[in-house]
Amino acid sequence: MAIKRPKKQAGQGGDIGEEVRNITLAIRLNSKELSKIEDKFKRSGQKTLAKFCRENLLSSKSISDQQTNSQTIQILYALSKIGTNINQIARRLNTEKSSWNELTNELKINIDELKRLQKNYK
Repeated sequence: MAIKRPKKQAGQGGDIGEEVRNITLAIRLNSKELSKIEDKFKRSGQKTLAKFCRENLLSSKSISDQQTNSQTIQILYALSKIGTNINQIARRLNTEKSSWNELTNELKINIDELKRLQKNYK
């Protein structure tokens, strides 16, 4: 177990009073994996690759959680669009007395889209 001690000099990275990092972790990557990591690092805005890797590996959110959040956002956006379409159909039905068959077909399209989203989400 490492003993916590203050940084020895001001120029060292990290916060003042933070434990000195003196352990190296080496991993092997192929060129595609390295390229993906470098791309994510550039988009992250982090100053160092080491800090980027530490934060991603030690964060409480796993990569699968982040992917799930991204999928949830996409599904919510699609549901919002479908809800808007259904509201427009109801408004047209109530105000314009549009063709029932035409509106029913539009509603079926939206229901099919909902079923597709539900199937993809499971």
